[in-house]
Amino acid sequence: MMYVLLDTITSDNYNATYNCIKFLHKQGYKKIGFFTEPLGNISSRYVRHTGFLDAMAKIYHLDGNDFTYVIDTKDESLCQINLQKFKDSCGNQSGAIFTSNGVTLLNVLQQMQDLDYEIGKDLGICGFDDWGWASLISPGITTITQHSYETGTKCAELLIKRIKQGIPSKARYVEMPAELVVRGSTIPR
Repeated sequence: MMYVLLDTITSDNYNATYNCIKFLHKQGYKKIGFFTEPLGNISSRYVRHTGFLDAMAKIYHLDGNDFTYVIDTKDESLCQINLQKFKDSCGNQSGAIFTSNGVTLLNVLQQMQDLDYEIGKDLGICGFDDWGWASLISPGITTITQHSYETGTKCAELLIKRIKQGIPSKARYVEMPAELVVRGSTIPR
C-alpha cells in the first residue's frame, strides 16, 4: 500500500505486468526485454518495472535489470541499438518485448519495422495501453488495457462521497483491474 495524501485511483500496474510476463513464459518465450522511457519519478513506470523484476526473478530465475532497456523517444538510434542488443542476447531462443506504455510501444514497433524485424517471428511484443491502432497492425498487438471509463466513474464516486462527508477523512488508494488483450504479436511463429 502506498502512502497517499489524497484519494488516488490507478491501474493495478504491478499485477498486470507480472501476469503478462507469466503469460509470455507460458507462450514459450525464453527471454523478455522490458523497454521503457526513463523511470524517473513516474510511479506507474516504477511499479510496472518492479512487477517485471519480480516476475523475471520468480518465473525465469533471472535478474530483470539485465533485460531492462531505456529508450529516448527523441533518439531513434538508441531504441535500435537496444533492440539489437536484446535480439542478440536471445541468440536462437525466442524473445519478447514488454513495453511500459503506449508511447514506448509505438516507438519500438517503428524501430522494429526499420530494422526489418517481423512481429511474432523475430520478436514477440506487447505492452500497456490498448490504443485503437494496436488491433490494426498485423498480426495485432497484445496489450494491457486500462478501463478508463470505470476509473473515471470510481473517481467521481469517491469525490461525491468526500463532498457529502463534509469532513476530511483518510485518503483512499484504489487499484482498478487491467486486462490482458491477447493478439497475434505474442503468438510465436
